[in-house]
Amino acid sequence: MKPSKQFLSVALSFLMFSSWVPASGSSAHKGIPQIPRGNFTLSRIAWPQCAAPKENGRWRNLDDRGDPAFIDIKMVGCGDQVLNGQQTSTHYTLRVWARQSTGKFYGRPIVRVTYRAWKGQQWLYGLVPTGGYQDHLWMQAVERNGQPTLHVLIRHESLDSKPSSNSEYWFRR
Repeated sequence: MKPSKQFLSVALSFLMFSSWVPASGSSAHKGIPQIPRGNFTLSRIAWPQCAAPKENGRWRNLDDRGDPAFIDIKMVGCGDQVLNGQQTSTHYTLRVWARQSTGKFYGRPIVRVTYRAWKGQQWLYGLVPTGGYQDHLWMQAVERNGQPTLHVLIRHESLDSKPSSNSEYWFRR
């Protein structure tokens, strides 16, 4: 007796959404279509293979008095898919954490960051509002003393009559 199309669809769905399913050419179950000789494995779900950037993660300022105290960089989405005929995009977010006078931390709003070229190298760039200033953050993961380190350059741009300034910090995970 030949299996129905509905049965084959259910069997295939089971194989696709189960955990790793070893299959061989000799099935003990009657009615299940024979799989060609040799063993193989079907994966449950095929996930996109996006590599997170080196800058990804939580970073701690090595200067205890430095502001920001922590930086979170996250990759959002994976641009290797087409959904509804549209290519998806990979983008990154940044959240900086400032230390308050009470010792607690304040997370500034999450902003979108992009890669930009500067002095022949790729840097993550983000614009963070900080009240009377806008902080232009340039971030690059480098190896320093054999350790992964985040080099951060900040241009504190004044939005009023106060002077603007620059800062440079080093962060570690």
